[in-house]
Amino acid sequence: MLANLVARVCARPTSLLYHYTSLSGLAGIARSRRLWVSDLHYLNDAAELAHFSSLVVMEIRQRQAAGDTRNVLEQLASWLPDRTRAGQAIFCGSFTEQGNLLSQWRGYCPYGQGVSLGFDPNALAVSADRQSFAIGRCIYDPVEQRMLASEVVDGVVAAATESPPSRAHPAQSFHASFATFEEEIMLVGAFMKSGAFREEQEWRIVSPPQRNHVEAPIEHRVGRTMLIPYMDFVLPTDTEGRLELAQVIVGPTPTMGESMRSLAQFLGKHTSGYVLQNGLIPYRE
Repeated sequence: MLANLVARVCARPTSLLYHYTSLSGLAGIARSRRLWVSDLHYLNDAAELAHFSSLVVMEIRQRQAAGDTRNVLEQLASWLPDRTRAGQAIFCGSFTEQGNLLSQWRGYCPYGQGVSLGFDPNALAVSADRQSFAIGRCIYDPVEQRMLASEVVDGVVAAATESPPSRAHPAQSFHASFATFEEEIMLVGAFMKSGAFREEQEWRIVSPPQRNHVEAPIEHRVGRTMLIPYMDFVLPTDTEGRLELAQVIVGPTPTMGESMRSLAQFLGKHTSGYVLQNGLIPYRE
């Protein structure tokens, strides 16, 4: 049942998807043909996982208030927040349908050094499939989010009660059953997004949860206060192995003419298929 839920949350994009980055980010992406996708637990978007967990717990509390006293509900309400907070690593990369948004230039790019990289939707989806990444549009509607939380509770509780409880501590007798659905729950939660960010029209590529941090291809980059775990996501390339782009939009900069010329030189050497465009948004730092 939860596998069907994941399939519904995931979707095939039909329009260009953009990734905002800095000039240094562009240089690294173009030369390596890879995108760093970071562990969702270490980013601001970790709040989305916690939000979905809270919706599931809220659904459970409502059922309990209506008279459902099954122990499996109470166990799920205690198990899920803990796994959301400190469970399996799940890696996420962000794209958007909007390639020229002022809020994105301000939020993700240093002033005067921003570019928006546009990818062919089918090529990006094929790359995701090859690497067993899910791809889908973020869900902003609170009604839809609550409905998904309710379906998660239905699916997990039904499966847990169909098999005998384990001989573990009475307060954890269903935890082993819950664990078999952890991947699906985390994948659904990874596509939740606050409605305040609806303008971004974000899409995400989401890795399968990584159970083994030693053997998985996980690296670490330096963040402001900690090391951030990340994985490489291989981007679409042409037959010669160059990064394949559909469009590149240059963000606000006081040196637009010079920036466009040098970018055209760089892109011509390291990428293919792109259309270079001036974002034409006035913006002061």
